[in-house]
Amino acid sequence: MGSIRLLTIRGIPIRIHITFPLILIWAAFQYGQGQANWAKGALFGVIFTLFLFVGVLLHELAHSLVALQFGAQVREIVLFPLGGVAQMESLPERPWQELLMALAGPVTSAVVGGVLGIATLFFLPLRLWASFLRAIGTGMGLQWAYLLPYLAFTNLLLAGFNLIPAFPMDGGRVLRALLATAMPYGRATAIAVAVGQGLAWLLGLVGLLGG
Repeated sequence: MGSIRLLTIRGIPIRIHITFPLILIWAAFQYGQGQANWAKGALFGVIFTLFLFVGVLLHELAHSLVALQFGAQVREIVLFPLGGVAQMESLPERPWQELLMALAGPVTSAVVGGVLGIATLFFLPLRLWASFLRAIGTGMGLQWAYLLPYLAFTNLLLAGFNLIPAFPMDGGRVLRALLATAMPYGRATAIAVAVGQGLAWLLGLVGLLGG
């Protein structure tokens, strides 16, 4: 299945997969259901999701721009309903270069989340903070004042989630790059993959026991 080009940044085509509208449809129904004004809830869901994917794009673009600085080639960035992928033609040659490339995405997401969090301090009245924290625990509410803190929270979550050392996630690539400074690249990759598989089994077991 194909994708549609939106724009080009630094020679990197930015595309959306043809299934991408599915996440917007899901967001509209998810946020619209149970609301007195369905259209208002659906609109909130679509706008929140679009801004969230701007954060995903910035995350992948950070990987790509650092890779370009180190002589790697980036074919394209594609946004899917469940996230984004920077598709590389080649990777940086040295482990420390791959380390910086892998860290660039989570650092960018953390910075975006931090900036939005600081902006929230200016735009969200203190009296709304308690209800916002309750909304995080019980499902996101629909007050438009919460849009900034929601985006701050999800970008920080994106940064933290991607640092889990499960290859090929960013954390797994960080682990491989660190290991590759002390051993052959192939062995470092094998260990990073094994760690990722171990974490997947562990999380699956925790989910099974807790579910």
